[in-house]
Amino acid sequence: MTPFMHAPAHARGAVLVVSLVLLVVLTLLGVSVMNMTRLEERMASNSQELMQAFQSAETGLSQAYANSAVWNPAVPTDVADTDIPTELPAGIARNGTSSYQVEFLTATGPPPGYDVAQFQTANFDFRSEGKAQSGFSSVLHGGGFRVFRAAGFLP
Repeated sequence: MTPFMHAPAHARGAVLVVSLVLLVVLTLLGVSVMNMTRLEERMASNSQELMQAFQSAETGLSQAYANSAVWNPAVPTDVADTDIPTELPAGIARNGTSSYQVEFLTATGPPPGYDVAQFQTANFDFRSEGKAQSGFSSVLHGGGFRVFRAAGFLP
């Protein structure tokens, strides 16, 4: 009896072939995972930029609502078109800008409970556009109304 057994001639090199096939499969798996990770990173970055543009547009709408001059129907439309720098939390280096326009739509009767002879309602359309530094933009529309005394829309 011999201490070593010899493999049959037809089985020589089979381990090498199997290990090379496994190495190729693992390499392809690693490359595909890296590509998928890179794609997910781009998607997350685009989502962040889009959210920045949306938040900039929200800031513009808030600024428009807070500006008392735009609530007067006697003021020409689109006078409040301004760029507003959007402040971000600490650690975020990018800034977005927003602009807004206000358009007086129509004057109607007052809401229920107000005297029709003394009050009217002025309806406005607010439009705000926010832009991120990367070029993403977002547009928001908001409506508003203000009740005025009927004589000359005096606030």
